[in-house]
Amino acid sequence: MNFKLIFFFIVPLCLMLLISFGLPFYKKNIIKKAGNLIVPLVKKGKAQTVGAYIFAYCLLAVSVFFDFGKLNFVIPFCAIFGLFICAKEGVFRSVNGAYENLLISGTEIVFYDEIVNLPLEELSIEEKENYPENVIIIATKKRGKKQLILNNADEVLKVAAVVKEKLV
Repeated sequence: MNFKLIFFFIVPLCLMLLISFGLPFYKKNIIKKAGNLIVPLVKKGKAQTVGAYIFAYCLLAVSVFFDFGKLNFVIPFCAIFGLFICAKEGVFRSVNGAYENLLISGTEIVFYDEIVNLPLEELSIEEKENYPENVIIIATKKRGKKQLILNNADEVLKVAAVVKEKLV
């Protein structure tokens, strides 16, 4: 077989299939660890995820039929990364929320035992005005500060209350 075909089509295709079929199993594993749902978060549209799947696989197919020169390496692997980001968002969309043991918002999964504090709570009123009301910032031990964008300020208050309760 041709080296180009293996490296630029078969390997990326295998990785994309692994992502497509492996993420639902990862979600099941995370949900087992999560516990009961305390605060559900708003789920956003599904059309963008379906479009991203189609676009990523089409991008991979196009990279096989056309010669992009030095970009032959970049295009298939951009399709892989794009698919991973959108697939993770799509898989976890249905389970967004604050659970007994962790918080899921978009692609972010934060365990409560990793959380150090809520930095926005320590800011003055003037400093808080620089942040949108639908943003919550969580400081973690391993990954530093995480900025979670929720649907509205009410969700931020509910999630902040759950996190504060878990920190005590």
